[in-house]
Amino acid sequence: MVVLTSRGTGDASELVGLPEHCEEVLKPPPGQPALCLAFNPSGTLLATGCAGGDILIWNYQTRALVRTWKDGHNGAVRCLVWSPDGHSIMSGGADGSIVTWDVLSGRPTASQPLGRGAVVSLCPGPGPGQLLLTFRAAPPAVLTVGGGGIQHLPLAGWSACDPPEAPEPAPAEATSAGAEAGKDGRGGASLAEQATSSGYPAATAPGSALIYAAMRGALLVVRASDLAIIDAIRVQAALRVSSLELDPGGTRLIVLANDRAVRVYAMQAPAQGLEALPARDPGEVEALVAAKTRRPSGSIFYEERGALLRPSRRFEQQIERNTWSAATFSGDGEYVLAAVAGQTEHVIYAWNSHYGHTDRVLECIRGAHGVLAMAWHPQLYPMQLLTLGGSGSIFIWTKILSDKWTAFAPDFRELEENEEYIEREDEFDVVQRAATPDQSLPANVDADLDIVTRGPSNTPTPASSDLLFLPVVIQAESDQGQEDPDADAAGTVPNGGATPMDEDDSDGGPDLTVQKRARPGVI
Repeated sequence: MVVLTSRGTGDASELVGLPEHCEEVLKPPPGQPALCLAFNPSGTLLATGCAGGDILIWNYQTRALVRTWKDGHNGAVRCLVWSPDGHSIMSGGADGSIVTWDVLSGRPTASQPLGRGAVVSLCPGPGPGQLLLTFRAAPPAVLTVGGGGIQHLPLAGWSACDPPEAPEPAPAEATSAGAEAGKDGRGGASLAEQATSSGYPAATAPGSALIYAAMRGALLVVRASDLAIIDAIRVQAALRVSSLELDPGGTRLIVLANDRAVRVYAMQAPAQGLEALPARDPGEVEALVAAKTRRPSGSIFYEERGALLRPSRRFEQQIERNTWSAATFSGDGEYVLAAVAGQTEHVIYAWNSHYGHTDRVLECIRGAHGVLAMAWHPQLYPMQLLTLGGSGSIFIWTKILSDKWTAFAPDFRELEENEEYIEREDEFDVVQRAATPDQSLPANVDADLDIVTRGPSNTPTPASSDLLFLPVVIQAESDQGQEDPDADAAGTVPNGGATPMDEDDSDGGPDLTVQKRARPGVI
C-alpha cells in the first residue's frame, strides 16, 4: 500500500489507528514456512527466516518475493536483525551460529559459530556494534560484532536449573511435514514449538541497562557497563516468563508468562544514575527470589520510588481466560496487542495502554493456525500489523479504506444520495462572462501549484545512503514451446507470493504455492 497525501487532497491521519481486517497473505515457497520476520528501518523490505534454512526478501510495496538466500545455516533461521542503514542483515539459527549477509549481493560475508545451542533472538545491544543474544538453553549474552568476543549475563545458581523445555529443531527435509503436524499438535516439532522456545528472553533498556528473565518468574536488571545485577523483580511465584517486549519509546515493558495475564511495567531511571546503584551478589538474589521476598513495588530491593520496573497495567480476559502466545505495542505505543495461544485460532486482542479497556478484537480463523509472532510496520503511515501464523504464512492487517474522490478534485463534493444539478447558463461557453465582484477568483489563482515540496510529517526521512530497494534482476525465461509441468500442477500465486484474503476459501486455508519465475519490472 502506497499512500500519497498533500494538503487539501487527503488526510493521512485516517490511516493511523488499529487495523480492521486481514488484507493480504504472504506465502513462502513449499517446504520453507517462515519462523521469524523483520522490516528494514525504512519499511520497504521485509525479511523472513524459514524453517528450512533459507532467508526470503520481500518488496513490501509490491508484495513480491525478490530474493532467496541459501547456504547460510544448517538448520532453521530463528531470528533476524537489520543494520541501521539497511545494507546488511544478521541472522541467528538453530545450528547455533550468527551469519552476516550483504543485502545487495545476497551473500554471507561472515559466519560465527557460538557453540551454545540454538540462537532464539537478536536485538541491538547496549553499545555500538553490540548485539543482545538469547539462546534456547543458555543464559543471554552480549556479542560485540567484528571479533570482539561474547559476554554472558550473570545467572548464578539458575544455570544449574533445568532450562525451559524445547524440542530440537526439525531437519530441513522434514519441515514441510512438521508444519502439517503443527496444525493439530501431533507429530514432531511443530512450527509453534520451534518459534516459541524462548529460553531466557531479554531486552535492551534505555540508559545502558539490560533486562532478562531468569527462572522462578524473576526479572533481572543488569548494568551494561560491568554486567552487574542492580535490581530484581518477582513477577509471580512458580511462573516462567516467555516473552519481553519494549514499547517504541523504551519506557514500558510487556511481560508474558505461562498464565493468563499480559503485564505492563513502567521503566524509571534512578535520579542518581545506574552507575550509583550497588551491585548485587547473584547468590543473594537467588536466595531472595527462592524465599519469595517481594515488596509492594514488585522489586526485591527497592520501594516504589527506587524500583527500576514498576507494575503499570495488567490485561486479561476474565470470561474466555485465554493464554497468550505473543504480545507487542502498537507503532505509536497507544495500544497493547496480544495473540491468543492455540493451534487453530488466530485471534488478537487490542487494549488501550493508557485506559485499559478492550478496543478491538481481530480474527482470522481460516488458514492461520495460531500466531507465532507479530511486527508493526516501522512507519506510522500506513499503520499496518504483520502476524506470523502457525502455517508459516504472513498475514497483513490494515484499516478498511473508503475511496474518496475529493482527493483528486477538492472542489467536488461527495453526496450521500443523488441531487438535481442545475446547469449554469454560461457553464460551457467558450468565452465566459465577466465575473461579478462576489464571484471574483482569488488573486493567486494563476500561481503554480507546488506538488513537489513535502509538508510536515511524522515519518522520519531515510538518509541518502540507506538501502531502500533492491535492483531488478532479469531472469531468462525457459525455452519457447516447453511447458513447465510443475507450474501447471501447482499453479501460481499472483504478485509474487501475495494473495488477498479469501473469505470463501472452503479448504481451510490458502494454497502455499508461489510463482516460480521473477517477472522483470520495477521493484
